[in-house]
Amino acid sequence: MEPYKYRLGKLVNVKAVQNSIHNIFTWIPGERILNPEFGSRLKKYLYEGITPLTEEQVNAEIRKCITQWEP
Repeated sequence: MEPYKYRLGKLVNVKAVQNSIHNIFTWIPGERILNPEFGSRLKKYLYEGITPLTEEQVNAEIRKCITQWEP
């Protein structure tokens, strides 16, 4: 019975991290009134052309947001 509890707890933790990352990338900074810095600026790259510069900027934004908002 103990291994089942461990797997369930691990599954819940994985789902919580997935939800957290989804929230980080869905919100744009300024949309949350009580936490105006929360979110990412990835949507500004949605219609940009794919170049090495934009690829580097997107990667940097992802790293910054994950390290800032996901412990």
